[in-house]
Amino acid sequence: MSRQSLLAAFRQLRVGLEADDHSDVELLQAFAESQDAEAFTTIVRRYRGVVLGQCLRVLGNEHDAEDACQATFLVLVRQAGRLRRGEALAAWLHGTAFRISLQARRAAARRRAREGQAGQGAASDPVAELSWREVR
Repeated sequence: MSRQSLLAAFRQLRVGLEADDHSDVELLQAFAESQDAEAFTTIVRRYRGVVLGQCLRVLGNEHDAEDACQATFLVLVRQAGRLRRGEALAAWLHGTAFRISLQARRAAARRRAREGQAGQGAASDPVAELSWREVR
């Protein structure tokens, strides 16, 4: 990474942090109580990188990780009012992303196994299939 692009990234990070002075508790409370879209956007902006990174470590596939990341924030939308400790939002998101990614990985493995079984049945020998029908 060049020095100029690194400096630009730091400037962008600093501007983002200066504009983002609300705590996780305040943001979560604003979203849970009044469906404040700006509060939710700030939460996503703040934690998207962490959540996506966790999903990518578990899944190893960028597209699947994006899906799991989105699913994590959808769970937050549904359960925002149930979170008791807003200060633990980062840990909650991290754990939720991990569990969703594990579920996605297991589902993908089951899907591959089913597709492999279906592919084996279709690749049977037509002569043997004809002989079996004749026997019946």
